[in-house]
Amino acid sequence: MSLVSYVRSVALLGLKDSEGWTLPDQVENRQRVKARCDEYAEALIPEVVRTRHKIGAHFAATAPRREDNVGMLEASLLQPVMYKRPYFWAGSYWQGTTPEEQVEEHAWALTEAFERLAPRYWPNQKLPPLPTGEG
Repeated sequence: MSLVSYVRSVALLGLKDSEGWTLPDQVENRQRVKARCDEYAEALIPEVVRTRHKIGAHFAATAPRREDNVGMLEASLLQPVMYKRPYFWAGSYWQGTTPEEQVEEHAWALTEAFERLAPRYWPNQKLPPLPTGEG
């Protein structure tokens, strides 16, 4: 999930600039760097970060955590892509039938994320309008 890495890199550059840090300073402040990068990415693109943690970096089923239930473990292996106008969505988890199978949905759409982040990072980049299918 390169979007997560990109956003974390922006956080790192901002922190280094505000603190006047060099690379050795960054090494000396590892925990602060990680905390700032985590905080920034989670605030800006939480749905992408959660999908990255459960699906993109590794399947939750192969590295289960205490908070992962049966539904999350199964959902991590079965990642459907769905279309909900006007975007294709990833991470649209199914909802189980029992409390042990319920999965918090972390759906996100690359195009929607780009449109939301473009004014901040890429103000001169625009996507062509989507066809409406009318007329």
